[in-house]
Amino acid sequence: MFTQQVELCRRIVLEHYGPIVETVAALLIHEGRLPLGLILRKTKLTALNVRQSLAVLIQHGIATHAEAKEGARTSIFYAVNIKAILRLQRAGLYLALVEERMGKDGLAAFRTIMANGVMSIGSVRDILGIKKTGKSAAKIKFDNVVAKLVRERFITAVTPKDTVTKVDRVMQEEAKMVDAMDIPPTAKQLMEIRRTIKERDDVEYFSSSVVGIKRAAPLDTYGDRPSKMHVQIGLDGLPIGIAGDTSTAGAEEDTVDDKQCFRAYYDRLDVLLRNQQIVNFFTEKYNVGAGAVVKAILRVSEPHTRTCREKISDVVSANQVIQNIAADAPLGDSVDTGSDIPTSELSQTKRNEIAFALLEVLHADSSGIVVKVEERGAGQYRVNFERASATLRDQVLDDLVQEKFGALHARLIRKLDEKIPRSADRNPSRMFYLWFVNPDKQGMTNLSLRTEHELAIREPLITKTKRKDIIADPSLLTDYERKELAKLEDIKQKLKVAKLRLDSMLLIVHDINPKSADLQLLQ
Repeated sequence: MFTQQVELCRRIVLEHYGPIVETVAALLIHEGRLPLGLILRKTKLTALNVRQSLAVLIQHGIATHAEAKEGARTSIFYAVNIKAILRLQRAGLYLALVEERMGKDGLAAFRTIMANGVMSIGSVRDILGIKKTGKSAAKIKFDNVVAKLVRERFITAVTPKDTVTKVDRVMQEEAKMVDAMDIPPTAKQLMEIRRTIKERDDVEYFSSSVVGIKRAAPLDTYGDRPSKMHVQIGLDGLPIGIAGDTSTAGAEEDTVDDKQCFRAYYDRLDVLLRNQQIVNFFTEKYNVGAGAVVKAILRVSEPHTRTCREKISDVVSANQVIQNIAADAPLGDSVDTGSDIPTSELSQTKRNEIAFALLEVLHADSSGIVVKVEERGAGQYRVNFERASATLRDQVLDDLVQEKFGALHARLIRKLDEKIPRSADRNPSRMFYLWFVNPDKQGMTNLSLRTEHELAIREPLITKTKRKDIIADPSLLTDYERKELAKLEDIKQKLKVAKLRLDSMLLIVHDINPKSADLQLLQ
């Protein structure tokens, strides 16, 4: 980890949780996992302050703990997750995504959990001022939107293992399985044990029984509960609405346990942000129709995509793609149909033909992101996330260099990425001296420093605005002071926008790369 990243993490914690929590977090960032006694000694804080700081960090999923036996004694070590801290800068992107998918009500519930960390749904309801009893419209809407947040993994139930470092948890499970064996395992058996642990996590995640959801059969027309649920089957023999369609029968009957605690599930949100970037890439390269088709492919495979570590999506049939294309998608404007019929008046058969044509265009694209894996029937497709990550990263870096330095420098960067064949000849006069570009260096620290600088040079004015007489009568401020406050707000807003744009770039350059070591440690 480079110095700028450490400094950025420290500033983020200071901004969100204050100086006492920042002191504890900064120590754990610099020194790694430590027991409580060493944290007390090195920070020189009171035991109460240290315990409360660790509680805050654990509450927000930033700190984890692990037990280690030292003879007959068991010590507890605490550590912080660097990626979890850096994700706090992405709060605006997460909230915008939740609002788009879940609406204002879903945003209110998610924002409450995001701001407070781990909390029960009953506590969320109390903060939002919604009565627990009765059948008011507000309560019904809240219950439905929370159930949808849980079903689609925007929030996830908290279990005891969530506060334990993932590496330690896997090691503990591995040790239990090894201890149950009569003889020490071979290297092949160890690999099998680790594969079993991973598969167990996947089975738990993809289980139809979601932790925290109390599922009830839907009522039929006469108020009775049917013995079976009838599902509409599509042309490919699969249920329509497999891509997280919450309008299916019975979805509104799901309720969430009020006492179950939940947290924001950022791994899931990163997957959706990554998918948005892929859709935007094809929309800009071709047109809105092509983007709509790619979006449909990703929507179908979303329930089966757990994290950004996965290199490819599940296989999706062409019929599934067509069934999940948005009804208002302007497909008619994407392909020359040979007529002037408006998009809204195109027949379903014509829209299907256009969708098939767009699938072939996407499959033939040089990026290799959309792959056709089966010719049977109308064809089957999948998205290569590894290729998508590399393509998006190269595009972002190319655009950035071209914007700042011009086309000639962008061309030079492209040349640096080319593969040059090696030979056994090491004669200096016939060698190329190669340079490389490191795309992981972050500039977020500079934006944070600029924000602090703007606040520091106006500190007397900011202090003045907090006086009781000024709060009661803002007209006591001079015209110059009001202009300075307006200027400060404008600068802060621009810096916030710049941070969001930069973090969108960092998401592409680093966080959605399946090969990222940091991503593997996080997930």
